[in-house]
Amino acid sequence: MVESAVAGQPAWVTLRTRERLAVLRPRHGLLVLHTLLWPEEIREPDDLSSPSPVTDRELELAELLMTSSSA
Repeated sequence: MVESAVAGQPAWVTLRTRERLAVLRPRHGLLVLHTLLWPEEIREPDDLSSPSPVTDRELELAELLMTSSSA
């Protein structure tokens, strides 16, 4: 793919029980699979709010996880 200057190879993959369109591309000597979204799967940014409020404890755990994974 790299020598032929092809952007990527389209592919169908099954994740769990759902078939998805994807692109297989070379990157830094590896093959990377990017799953693609259909237009109806893309939400507007104002729809991204959480249906339930986030507790202080959940925020503390998220910060702890980010701190420990970046060390």
